[in-house]
Amino acid sequence: MKTLRIFTILLALALAGCTGKPESVTGPLPADKAAYAGEWTSKTMYLLITPDGNVNYRRTSAGSNVSINAPIVAFHGNDFDVGLGLLKTTFHVGKPPYRENGQWKMEVDGVRLTKTPASGTQPAPAPGPAPAPAGQGIQV
Repeated sequence: MKTLRIFTILLALALAGCTGKPESVTGPLPADKAAYAGEWTSKTMYLLITPDGNVNYRRTSAGSNVSINAPIVAFHGNDFDVGLGLLKTTFHVGKPPYRENGQWKMEVDGVRLTKTPASGTQPAPAPGPAPAPAGQGIQV
């Protein structure tokens, strides 16, 4: 945990000198890791993985708070590295995303996470007017 705290401080210093949004080395999530995308939570951990490969992570424990905002730079089997330049950390995925009782679950760094329903794997429909009921379309 002390290593993560040091990493967080160094990452914050590195980001302070950057302008604009950092680019992910790997870019979008690989097709076989698409299920990783979403908002994952537990009582002590928050993990947001975006389809474009960025991570927003927060974890709390007795007297310690850790947060990381950085791109995924590599996958190693189910595990993935997050960071910038030489500063990176590995998230160990004990169980990749799976469905249990209608909910998505995943185990990361020994913590069982549940995907929030609003962050499902399918994109939200585009905003706009509701489609007309059958037989009541546009009249010409």
